[in-house]
Amino acid sequence: MGPLSRARKARAGRRTVSLGKRILLALTVLGLHPTLEGDTLILPASSDGFIRESQDATETKNLTNWTWLLGETRTVNDRLHGLLAFDLSNPVLDNATINKATLELSIANRDTSGGGSVSNLESIQLHPLVTDFDEGEVTWYQRTEGIFWNQAGGDYNPEIAKTQVDPARVNAGDKITFSSTDLTTTVRNSTGKTFSLLTRLGTYNGSRSILRIASRHGDNPPILSIDYTPGPPVDTSPATPLPGHPERPASPRYSVMADHQSVPVKAERYDFDVALFTLDEGPAEVEISVADGFSGYTLKPSRHNLTVNRSGQELRFTLDSPLKLVLQIPGRTPLAIIATPPVIDPPLPGDPKVVYFGAGTTNAGVVKPQSGETLYFAPGSLVKGRIEIKGVENVRVIGDGFLETEGYAVHADRTHGILVEDSNNILIEGISIRNYHTWWQTLTLNSTEVTFAHLNIFGKGPNTDGVDIDAVKDFVVRDTFIRGEDDGLGWHSLDAETNGEMITERVLAENIVIWNSWLGNGVRIGASMEAQLWRDITLRNLDILYHAGSGLYSDYSDWAWMEDLTFENINIEREKSPINLRILETHYSNKTGFLQQRGFINRLLFKNVTMNGGTIRLEGAGPANRIDHVRFNNCSNMGLPLTSLDQLEFNEYVTDIQFNTPLPQTFEVDPGIFKAEDLDSQTNQRPQFITENPESTQGRHRVFRATSLGDYIEHFVDLPEEENYHLKVTLYCTPNSGIARLSVNGTTVGQEIDAYSPEPGYSEFDLGTISIPAGPSSLRLTVTGKHAASSGYDLEIDRFKILSRLQSWRDYHFKTTANRGEAANGYDYDEDGVANLLEFATHHSPTQPSPPPLLTFFNPETQGLGFQFTRLSPAPVNYACQASEDLREWHTISSLSRGSDNWNGPAFVKETKIDDLTKRVTIEDSLSQNSATLFLRLQVSSN
Repeated sequence: MGPLSRARKARAGRRTVSLGKRILLALTVLGLHPTLEGDTLILPASSDGFIRESQDATETKNLTNWTWLLGETRTVNDRLHGLLAFDLSNPVLDNATINKATLELSIANRDTSGGGSVSNLESIQLHPLVTDFDEGEVTWYQRTEGIFWNQAGGDYNPEIAKTQVDPARVNAGDKITFSSTDLTTTVRNSTGKTFSLLTRLGTYNGSRSILRIASRHGDNPPILSIDYTPGPPVDTSPATPLPGHPERPASPRYSVMADHQSVPVKAERYDFDVALFTLDEGPAEVEISVADGFSGYTLKPSRHNLTVNRSGQELRFTLDSPLKLVLQIPGRTPLAIIATPPVIDPPLPGDPKVVYFGAGTTNAGVVKPQSGETLYFAPGSLVKGRIEIKGVENVRVIGDGFLETEGYAVHADRTHGILVEDSNNILIEGISIRNYHTWWQTLTLNSTEVTFAHLNIFGKGPNTDGVDIDAVKDFVVRDTFIRGEDDGLGWHSLDAETNGEMITERVLAENIVIWNSWLGNGVRIGASMEAQLWRDITLRNLDILYHAGSGLYSDYSDWAWMEDLTFENINIEREKSPINLRILETHYSNKTGFLQQRGFINRLLFKNVTMNGGTIRLEGAGPANRIDHVRFNNCSNMGLPLTSLDQLEFNEYVTDIQFNTPLPQTFEVDPGIFKAEDLDSQTNQRPQFITENPESTQGRHRVFRATSLGDYIEHFVDLPEEENYHLKVTLYCTPNSGIARLSVNGTTVGQEIDAYSPEPGYSEFDLGTISIPAGPSSLRLTVTGKHAASSGYDLEIDRFKILSRLQSWRDYHFKTTANRGEAANGYDYDEDGVANLLEFATHHSPTQPSPPPLLTFFNPETQGLGFQFTRLSPAPVNYACQASEDLREWHTISSLSRGSDNWNGPAFVKETKIDDLTKRVTIEDSLSQNSATLFLRLQVSSN
């Protein structure tokens, strides 16, 4: 189950204006309209027709027929069922009470064919269809083209109404009427969707009994009459006020109206007044009345370009979407105006998969949802406690209520308001979080696919960070207001020894408003960065309205390698330290004693960042701990564009700073090659980190600080298919390196690897071939010893090559595994007339001219034409022998699929084993003896 988004969506059919009792609705069916007569809705059929055992859809002609039939003929197995459908999504039924439903069919004319129907009082039954049908394609056996009924004649439930008719005595214009409690109940349960029915005889006895019914294409269509009592008028306003914090007093300073509805404004204990409402499809006018006179004001963020009209002490503006805004009047408590989308289809109490917090105060304590559960905070709810989402998946925390963590998220215990740990597919959306002298308000640790959206977070006291992360993948925080007295966004990696060093990647903060006072910073990367790799980290559309320390800050204290850190569309309001990013040793460094090492920031982009004053500072920690490839694109400070190094403060360990230029292109690794430092990995609680080395494939490699025999580092790869792969590993060999063995999914591969070298350098070790299944696999390097001259057990891993047979062949001959350039499948490197892929498939060298790969022959005994060639086994490509009489049209006479050793096709095939990897193939076409001319060819393909 994926998270349910609160993203705005059209609510057609959910909201209607209050309708008068006599209204003609604009839903036309060939000139016939649903109509209201009194409190009765008259609905003509939206689809109808019949199905007959002996006819297909072209014969019943339901799309154009003015009549349809039900009954039976004298022919055995010639029954006829009538089908009808009605559109019950009519808005007048929203919230209405349905009192009675009646179906009326009109006789088109009496059956006179074949002597006419036998006079007999027949029972005509009405059944609800289980599924809808396609009017133009439906038959006795299928409900639409290619989709069959589960039972011939239609899938229908037990009868809900019946009546009696004598087919031999009806006349044109007579009515057949169905009305029952079951019909009314079924209609009541089907409002808002298509309602489909089947009519049939109660019994079949082999005598002719046919009713000819006027279809929807004529003047007397089937009619469903629904007598109803209108429900209360549905509010059509896009804005819905929310109650606000149940235990906080009303603000004496402001009153707020949203779309002419009063919105409660609460004086909360965070030096803010707060107004909350939901906003669906706008626009909605917002009106703010200020209690006392005032001169100036600001409405932030300014990026929204809202036009504010002032009349006396009232301010008005229009919202088209749910925004998070702050009204500031000098010398006054600011007003936070928080608009969120409404919850679509909120869960109901009693659902076994829902923990439902209704209006009022609940002392919940520690709430621990299970996989697949939803925590729902109803409007007006105040939940006192904290939430631990640990070791679960598919959990939602949604609603419009409050989570107050005071007394449960304890500063001394470092317990969080919301903790997401070791979990997947988590959504936290819409709720209000309140924190008072506690600990971090939210933390996500070692988790994937987590979204925080449309939250409003208020905290007071040190360490009241807003949204913190500690090793995540596919993490999003968006459309959120954060008021705290520590870091608004605190992104770091703590305690590698305990938590491991999962790669943090694909992280996005978007549309965030931050008010950080007293301590901390608007955004903080660090301090602790005890991780191997962070990459693809993006913060965009951020408005830092106030910050205590710096707007964008990093005290990068540990060893993580940061790659592609982007700050885009950032507005920093305060005239103080807008950017301060430094790699340095601090009191946070090596906090647990695990590793004393600094990190690296590579590819740092500031794009469309607006600052209002203060120093921009960047610092690296040393030659190997730099900030490299820095770009300031379309940035400004104090209204001046950033175009010169003179506008920055930086040290010699910040390199390649440029303005208004793109970042350099990234290096692409060839297929089958896995850079060790790009893979998730784990160790037996030994340190690992990434270090720069210009000689490496990507200018960096992974270092594993092993200290004794048995220490290991395990990398994880995901392979596309099962195959016998050729394995190679490249290590950076040093005087401090150990000896190791590689195992794949627990199976040892190749010989021991001695990584010792008196002179540091890269060496590639060939470990042979091994069969590896498709999907995730582990590559474990275990320390088994060290060279007599080595001073340690370190392993410095650059890359793994896990090569298919074709990739290995390319790597050997062309020093690349990629299907491009001179190594491309269709390229003829040695100019012998044979393309590379065919050279590979027939076991020839691509770099030296070879004799023709096919030896042709004519068999006089069978009059068959054939050829011989050498192939690889099992087949690493697709082989196809094809024949033609004119060189224009070819047909396959025998083929061999990739991964197989079995030929398929009518041609004669004989194979002789040469060795474990090659076979000699003889293929003869003995089926084209009568052809005056015959051509054969061998075709190979790699996919």
